[in-house]
Amino acid sequence: MAIVKMFIREPKPPTEEEIRKFREKAAIELAKLEDFDDSSIIYDEDCPKQTDEELAKFKRVNWSQAKEKLTANG
Repeated sequence: MAIVKMFIREPKPPTEEEIRKFREKAAIELAKLEDFDDSSIIYDEDCPKQTDEELAKFKRVNWSQAKEKLTANG
């Protein structure tokens, strides 16, 4: 039987240069969203286009917390 040793290294925090580059790329991607053309998306009665008011009501969900709630109410 073979023994395998694994060493897990803790990742190093990003450098200031890496953070700057990430922020630049993120700004570029966000700017692309401003001009996003959704005309190629096909909406129907099962999946209608959401209004701004409907979109504002969406909330983030943490799956592990939601799963706990669902199984507790089971």
